[in-house]
Amino acid sequence: GGGQCSVLGRRQRLQLRRPEAGQRRRRDGPQRGGGQRAEVGGFHRTDLRRGQRTDLAALGSAQIAALGVSAVGALTSAQIQSMSTGQFAVLTSTQLAALTTAQMAVLETADLAALTTAQIKLLGSAQIDALSTAQVAILTSNQIPALTTAQIAVLETVDVQALTALQIPHFTTAQAAALTTAQTAVLNTAQIAALQTDDLAALRTSQIAVLNSNQIVGLSTHQVPALTTAQIGALSSAALRAWSGEQLEALS
Repeated sequence: GGGQCSVLGRRQRLQLRRPEAGQRRRRDGPQRGGGQRAEVGGFHRTDLRRGQRTDLAALGSAQIAALGVSAVGALTSAQIQSMSTGQFAVLTSTQLAALTTAQMAVLETADLAALTTAQIKLLGSAQIDALSTAQVAILTSNQIPALTTAQIAVLETVDVQALTALQIPHFTTAQAAALTTAQTAVLNTAQIAALQTDDLAALRTSQIAVLNSNQIVGLSTHQVPALTTAQIGALSSAALRAWSGEQLEALS
């Protein structure tokens, strides 16, 4: 009788322990699943995608780098504007490519200015086209020459007009030659005067042909000698008549 009770007692104890182990596994299961949701800066990535967390300034560089392409592309305007210049500076090439045109349009000017030259080169044509005149006007002296010819070509004419006389001298000859005739035609006299002589000499005859008399008058006596015979031959009759005595003397 005592042996049966002893055996029964062991079986009962085993049965009692098994459900507890099962309960532990059930409790552990959701915890492991929750771990797969991967928290970033104390909140889940799903919170980012749903726009439930608008202030991303607390995220470190490593956390920003850990954001997936889909998470970056889903960031709201408020989230983009909450990011710091340091955070934008560490965005990877794949993350930059994931930025939508709507996101590019709301970039703070300081954040755009913080992008490295390597990052600037990686921006797509649609992303460059989405920039506002205010954003274009704050591109730094290092960022301007980093723009590719394809990026230059997609700038809206109003964006070209927004370029300052301090930015124009940082154009490369390839960039100057990449300006479309529509872009060349809207350059103001201050921008024309700011062109480096080698950039002026690099302009195609089709670009020279669209210059008006006011733009020609804007050329300095230092710039005029840089014009090639082919470029002078491409000038309109109105532009030729606009030459000043000083310009003609510098040309001879």
